[in-house]
Amino acid sequence: LQSGVGRESPSAALVLAQDLRKGTKILSADGVTIEVTKVEKQKTNKLVELEIDRAMPLTTTPHHRIMVPSESEATTVMAVDLSPGSLVMCSDCMPKKVIRKTEYLVEEQDVLAITFHPDKAVACFLPPEEPVVLTKGLTPKETRRGGMGRRGVKQEVVSIPDTAAGEYED
Repeated sequence: LQSGVGRESPSAALVLAQDLRKGTKILSADGVTIEVTKVEKQKTNKLVELEIDRAMPLTTTPHHRIMVPSESEATTVMAVDLSPGSLVMCSDCMPKKVIRKTEYLVEEQDVLAITFHPDKAVACFLPPEEPVVLTKGLTPKETRRGGMGRRGVKQEVVSIPDTAAGEYED
């Protein structure tokens, strides 16, 4: 991932995912500064390897969000849902074809699930000389409002009295 603040940072360095912390600022694939909002360790024993035409291969978890082209703008698809012939967006802004997808089981290992704000694509595993697949972090969760702020407000409770069987007629 590329560190730095904004496009004006010509000396932006590459950052390892394990070095990211909440509050770290990095550059999205389109050069916008985004912030790490969550870094979570998860365990997995399932991996997907994608071999991409004229781009670096990508090994990731099955549910990692991969950027794909669509009619209006790029959208995401889970890595496990891609197949040979699918197009993925790469860091050179060109869609590239998936040549091979391999799913395999490994010994359980730690992986990082990272959430960014805003939820924008990043270039992962970025070697400077070759395009890489654009991916997104963990899907941000919406904040739920459970009504805790309404505590102390009395609500009128209406009850319906029970009627004995056969006593009620329309």
